[in-house]
Amino acid sequence: MLVLHTPKKKSTNFVSKITDDYGKPIRLKIPYCKAQYLKDNSTNGYGHLLRIILPKNSDQYTRIKDIDETICNYTIQNNQKWFSNNLTTDEIRAFFRQSLNTENDTITTMIIDIKDIVIRVNDIVVDILEEVDFTNPTLYLSLEIEAQGLYFFPKKCGIRWVVNKLSLYSEYPLHTTPDDFIDKETVENEWETEIFNIQTNIEKNIDMYNNKILSMTKYLKELQENLATIKTIDFTEEWNYKLVELSHKVVDYYSKTKTNNMQ
Repeated sequence: MLVLHTPKKKSTNFVSKITDDYGKPIRLKIPYCKAQYLKDNSTNGYGHLLRIILPKNSDQYTRIKDIDETICNYTIQNNQKWFSNNLTTDEIRAFFRQSLNTENDTITTMIIDIKDIVIRVNDIVVDILEEVDFTNPTLYLSLEIEAQGLYFFPKKCGIRWVVNKLSLYSEYPLHTTPDDFIDKETVENEWETEIFNIQTNIEKNIDMYNNKILSMTKYLKELQENLATIKTIDFTEEWNYKLVELSHKVVDYYSKTKTNNMQ
C-alpha cells in the first residue's frame, strides 16, 4: 500500500514523500531493460537523466502504471486540502505527468550523483558515465530505482524516480577509452603477482626458521652430551680424602680434650 505524505515547501516547489505503510521508500528492482539515452543534466542541478525502455509484459511495467494511477488519485483527493486551488479532477489529471510513457514504453530516471551509487559495466566499477556507450544495441541494464517523491511545480506534477543501483552488461565493449578501466585480466595478473610474492616471502621465512631450529637442536645436543659427561665423573677418591682429613680433625679434638681433663 502506498502512502502520499503532506507536501512540504521547498525553494521552487512542493514535495510530497511517497512511502509504504511502514514509512519505507518505494523501490523497484528492474533486472532487465534497455537504455534509450543518458543526458548530462547537471546544469539544472539533477546530475544525469537516464531514460530506460521497459519490457511491456514485465511486472515492473505494470507496477509503475499502478503507482502512477494510485498517486494521481491521492493527489485528486487531497489537492483542495493541500493547496486550496479549486482545480477540477480533469485539470489535476492533465497536470499529472505519468512516470511511464506508454507510447514508447519508457521511464525517465535520475542519477543525482554518481558518487552516491556503485555503477558497474560488465562487473567493472566505473566513475565516468559519459565514457559508457549507452547507444550500444547490445547493452542491457539491471538497476534499482526509488520513488523519491511527488514534485509539484506550476501547472505540472510528477514522481521523481532516482537510481540507487546500476549495472550494465554487454558481450561487446561499452566504452570508448579502455585505458580508463581496469579489465578483469589486469586484476587477475596483479593478484597472481601479489600471491607469488607472498608465497616467496613465506618460503624464505620457513627456510630461515628451519635453519634456526637446526642450530638450536645442535646446541641442545651438545648441552645434553656435556651433562652426561659430568654425571660419569668419579668423585670417590676426593670424598675419601675429605673423610680421612675430617677423621684426623676429630681424633685431634678428642685428644686435646682428654689431656685438658687430666690436668
